[in-house]
Amino acid sequence: MTSEVRRPGPVVVLVFSHRDPPQVRRLVDRLREGNDVFVGIHHDPVGEPLVFPAMSDVALVPDPLHCPWGGYEVTVAMVHSLRWAVATVPELSWVLLISGQDYPAMPVRQMEHELRTSPHDAFVRHFRIDDDPALDVHHWQALTRRRYFNRRRFPRSARSYPWPRRHPFVNGRHAYVGDVWVNLGAEAVHQVLDDDAWMRQLFAFMRAAPNADELALPSLLLNGQQHLDVVSDRRRYLRFARGEPHPATLTEADIDEIVASDAFFARKFSAAAPAVLDRLDEHIRG
Repeated sequence: MTSEVRRPGPVVVLVFSHRDPPQVRRLVDRLREGNDVFVGIHHDPVGEPLVFPAMSDVALVPDPLHCPWGGYEVTVAMVHSLRWAVATVPELSWVLLISGQDYPAMPVRQMEHELRTSPHDAFVRHFRIDDDPALDVHHWQALTRRRYFNRRRFPRSARSYPWPRRHPFVNGRHAYVGDVWVNLGAEAVHQVLDDDAWMRQLFAFMRAAPNADELALPSLLLNGQQHLDVVSDRRRYLRFARGEPHPATLTEADIDEIVASDAFFARKFSAAAPAVLDRLDEHIRG
């Protein structure tokens, strides 16, 4: 691993939470073990109240949005939080998006070192879906192609109905789907945020799209970014059974694989089983 620092600024971790404040506080405590990590927390205002004392390296994202699962609001909250992060920590080197049920899968300082010395500009697992279906490499592409181009979401609902849709992926713009939990270097963050005209077009389309968050950040990042080196890797450890809408809850049986992986974070963990996180801490620190 190279030791040349390419991005010396703070690593910002944006935590999106809606439940289990004690688990979120434990996650934040672990993130604060880094050398130069700033934690921003977007906590759903409809969830159980989350309170943090005043700290120089932790802050609650102001004006948080209620984010129903699968709703367009999740995308708005993520862009809102990214803009806040750039304004709050303008010298940032990376921004990592995680959920309140994630937990570091490696020592935070090791994660920081890799990011600051990485030759890459982003780690974002992604697939193109506006191309010939014969070129698909993952079954998820067919599912999301139907979801975004042939379904429309009921207003204020996660449900959708069949409806062929016009879309903005024309004139060299392409549709990319990927994980919500992304890892963006500073240049990639600005690529996502700085093209206001493209964002307005894309958001107008996503407003009626089911699970818009899986389309938003990859499509904002990967259009017009030829100068960026984007690795199609989520850098997350998870178990996702085919056909299931959510990843499996991790247990002690997963710990060896988590530690052996090159993931930055593992997800998801249950607040009802803190012993799993105790064991994970022991293995990482050992």
